[in-house]
Amino acid sequence: MKRGTWTLLAAVLVAATAAADPWQVASCPYRVPVTVEASPAPRLPGDEIGVATVYAAGTLAPDAADVRVAAAAGELTACRVLQVGPGDLLRVAFALRPGATRYYVYFGDPRATAPAEALSIRRGLLMETRAHRGGRVQTADDVRAAFDRAAPVLGCDFRENLFIGHNPFGPQTSLCSRFTGYLDIPRAGRYTLICSSRDASFVWVDGKRVIDNGGLHSPQRDCSRQAVLTLTAGLHEVEMLHAAVRPPPIAVLAWLPEGRPPARPVPPALFAPVARAAAGPLQHRDRTAAADIAVQYGGEAWIGPTLTLHRVTFRRRFAEQGAAASDVRWDFGDGQTAAGSPVEHVFLREGTYRVVLTARCGGQELSRTLRLHVGPDYDQPRRQGEAPAQYGRIVGGYDAEAMDDDSLVAAALLFEELGQVQRVLDLTDVLVGRPRADAAAVGRLARMACAIHRRQGRTDEAVALLTAAAERTGNGLVRAALQTLLGEALLEDRHDDRAALAVFEQVLASPAVAAIPVTGRGAWIGAGDVWRARGDYARARAAYEQAMLTLGDPAGEAVRRGAMARDVEALLRDGDYDGAGAKLADWEQQLPVDRLDGQTALLWVRVHQGRREWARVITRAEGLVAVHPADRYAPALLLHAADAHLKCGQPLAARDVLRRLAQGYPESALAQEARSRLGGR
Repeated sequence: MKRGTWTLLAAVLVAATAAADPWQVASCPYRVPVTVEASPAPRLPGDEIGVATVYAAGTLAPDAADVRVAAAAGELTACRVLQVGPGDLLRVAFALRPGATRYYVYFGDPRATAPAEALSIRRGLLMETRAHRGGRVQTADDVRAAFDRAAPVLGCDFRENLFIGHNPFGPQTSLCSRFTGYLDIPRAGRYTLICSSRDASFVWVDGKRVIDNGGLHSPQRDCSRQAVLTLTAGLHEVEMLHAAVRPPPIAVLAWLPEGRPPARPVPPALFAPVARAAAGPLQHRDRTAAADIAVQYGGEAWIGPTLTLHRVTFRRRFAEQGAAASDVRWDFGDGQTAAGSPVEHVFLREGTYRVVLTARCGGQELSRTLRLHVGPDYDQPRRQGEAPAQYGRIVGGYDAEAMDDDSLVAAALLFEELGQVQRVLDLTDVLVGRPRADAAAVGRLARMACAIHRRQGRTDEAVALLTAAAERTGNGLVRAALQTLLGEALLEDRHDDRAALAVFEQVLASPAVAAIPVTGRGAWIGAGDVWRARGDYARARAAYEQAMLTLGDPAGEAVRRGAMARDVEALLRDGDYDGAGAKLADWEQQLPVDRLDGQTALLWVRVHQGRREWARVITRAEGLVAVHPADRYAPALLLHAADAHLKCGQPLAARDVLRRLAQGYPESALAQEARSRLGGR
């Protein structure tokens, strides 16, 4: 979807004169008036060119063969369809008539055939981009063949100059592009053209190949791919073919003005200009009034690393000038509706939507359906995201029951970003309650809601949710993941090691784990945690080792362990206890046997001390000593536990820990400190 709307002034001018203009193409039931600011006076060979982007009514003939353009004065003018889609988008170039500023784009005749003679474009710089489908790109013939078989067409439009570092038509990065430009050389002389590109590119001037730059390579940083040409004043056709096999797609056509460095991209002024046309409201041949939809892309908000939300403003408009409307209703094609005009809407996912406008005008009900593609503006790779709060206010009014499963997840991610956790829980209830909900969506929302419940101390709600979600999903992998979370909640929050172990063993016996052993990794870790809590070192270690085996041979353990230890120490020195905790959790996920090692336990103790979580210091330190009393870090852990008991106002418990340290580890230097604290006993 193209950003922005055409200017209001242009639309008003078109609408004001539309009623008086005859219907030039009787076989086409639809037309869209367009206007150019001015019709350039011809001074170069060939037609002056206008280009209009309109939204068709979804009735285009195959290959848009029915598209015609006529000047308002009455005669048809040559045209060429540049792009059809996504959605109802139609981009067409047409020949301008001297003095004419108003034109009509006609369409809707399913029996039409393409005109015998297409428009000859001898203005501007036209870029056509297709998805690369493989093949050699060493020679010019290779690249032309690659372009001819490349599909689909991603986009076709005029550019200011040939200086590309991205795909302006979509997210694809493996591309074949053809640039056709017409240079307006001001005076005869010698001109130096320079080409640079990632991967293959070839340049022709007036039909003669002048620069070869084939093969796979990085963009040139010098002027090695150049041609020195003697050109006459006037128009000269330049064609460049570019096959960008690897991202990002980079292509530049530069020149040396008057033969002197530095090289710079060929300036837009050197290309003969084209005129952009502004579109008015859709008109119907057999109706005095017709409803139309004006679309304005408002912006986008980024939620996390992968989700983009899109804000769009819709306005109703009519072909009949001055028409008043009542009862304006919208259906946005995503389950949501609204009333009035203008209205703002947030689309929670990229895609093509069937937007329907219904309104009453002059005693009759009018409607308009628009297939609108909503997605990022790929021609602005450095675009700015908007604050999510505005999006939350709009999405907060949506009917959750009418959302599809993926939209529920997107809305939940938005509300989680905004800290509106109750909305996340409400959306989760809607999704989990659906009999045929998407398993991946259920798994994702159930994990989010479970984390919220557990943070707020609502273990019963977390257990009930995970149990219901696991029972409802028919996907064994998702069920295993949810049951693993259930076991963790039972063990860590309820301290019910028996129930937790039963859940973990159920996961490990499931067909999902038998088919894909890595699915049981979390359950093996959970079972190890149960045995660790019970003080059974041998069984805990065996379970943790099984978890590590699910990922294959753990080569490089020592290197990873050392790197993670350094990272945690650095975060602790900086006082970033949350960062250190996250790094430690990742460490113990990668190397679960280290859950039995005093090194990670001691680092966890330092994290809890930094957070002033004294009860957790005690649990962490005494738990490791209980399961592995011979660990080299056991004396230090006991000393920290004694300090934490004092912080908690438990002096008797602190003395008991100190006695255990003094009596159990007499060879440790810390035993002497324990005896000293005990008064020499």
